[in-house]
Amino acid sequence: MFWYSGSDDVSSSNSTVTLSAIAPASTTTLSITPNPVAPGEEVTLVATVAATAGEVTGGLGVTFFDGSVLLDTVEVVDGPLSGTATLTTSFSTAGPHIITAAFNGTTSVGASSIEGTADVVEVSLDSANLRATQISASRLEALNSGRAFVDAIQASIHGGFNAGHQLTLGANSVQMSYVPEAVDDVAWPDGTVPAGNTQIWANLSGAGVGGWGNGDADTISGLQINALAGISYKLTPELLVGVVGGYEAFHYNSTTMDSTLSGDGWTLGGYVGGNIADDIKVFAALGYSGLGYDGTAGAATGSFDAWRVTASAGIGGAVDTYGFTIEPSLNIFALCEGQQGYTDSLATTQAARDFMTGQASAVVKLLYPLAAEGMDMLPYAGLYADYTVEGDSEDLPALGLGGLVTGLDGGVSGRIIGGVGASFDGGAKFDFGAQLGGIGADLRTYRFTGAFSLPL
Repeated sequence: MFWYSGSDDVSSSNSTVTLSAIAPASTTTLSITPNPVAPGEEVTLVATVAATAGEVTGGLGVTFFDGSVLLDTVEVVDGPLSGTATLTTSFSTAGPHIITAAFNGTTSVGASSIEGTADVVEVSLDSANLRATQISASRLEALNSGRAFVDAIQASIHGGFNAGHQLTLGANSVQMSYVPEAVDDVAWPDGTVPAGNTQIWANLSGAGVGGWGNGDADTISGLQINALAGISYKLTPELLVGVVGGYEAFHYNSTTMDSTLSGDGWTLGGYVGGNIADDIKVFAALGYSGLGYDGTAGAATGSFDAWRVTASAGIGGAVDTYGFTIEPSLNIFALCEGQQGYTDSLATTQAARDFMTGQASAVVKLLYPLAAEGMDMLPYAGLYADYTVEGDSEDLPALGLGGLVTGLDGGVSGRIIGGVGASFDGGAKFDFGAQLGGIGADLRTYRFTGAFSLPL
């Protein structure tokens, strides 16, 4: 209030003036992920509100519009000078959708708004089938490669603690190894010279997945080969370390989706093993792989690269009884893979993807040595109990194709193995074996192995 007391010529007067504070301005930004997006696919709208003073939280939040259609009003969280409002939605129609994020202001911060465009693109069936094949077949390829990796490392650990030429029978593979004679100038800490402290080994495994035994379910079928080789070195009689390298090639297909996924890759890694007691051995290993994929589905084609990290560990032993050898063991592996995004030949954007898979296996093998004229034979059989876990940034049901490929969600299953190995007086050795997997699950897998070795 202002007061004028007056003068001889002017009477007194007063006046009231109301002053209003102007709220600080705000700014709003908008992100739309993924973009472009397919009809029905989830999209995340994130509005970020910022101000130089006051609090952006506590008001009516942010109202999202698709054109003139109100989607929802969402509270602003975090604050006080910056906060976000997040809305997950989807669009049923193709074409550009103008999205408005309107911040309604608070008692201390002014309102603001921003527009963005969500490009909703119809995905062709061929592009959708290409994506479904990528998801399902690469999971299978990774699972089979993880099994090959853990089996090869386990066999190399067992072989590394035994001198001489040998053929180690694995669950899914055959391992040929050679241990050179001791090096005169290499000795253990106690001064003794070891017998065969270095081992060179190679491992070859093959895996297949097919419709046989899978009923009417459409499955991804295919074959892959994993070849691994390494060098082990004994640091002490009870401890060894080693390096491993490998190559893998694969080809998977689906008749229903008219699709294929093929490619190859390399692996480098290291491992450590211990002989903790008579006939009880442990190991741990870590590997890194680089892969290249090529996919087709009808008229859609695409190529992308990927990386993979695999970790494994295990413990196993052997018991001789009544002429048989019983080999119980427990193995685990876990891997994660990241795949690059790409644009397929039909101009459909296929987003980057990552997934993980892992498996714990309890194993019992039974071996029975047989002697014959000029040769020794070793028939064997075994049973695996597997528990598999899966995690993926994208699921098949989100594509509407989840019913086409089954048996990829992990869980409990079994495997049976059997085969025979032989060693001739001249030193030649061979092995032939087979495996049926996926027992108790929806998806059957099979393996065949064969190997022949001569003394070096």
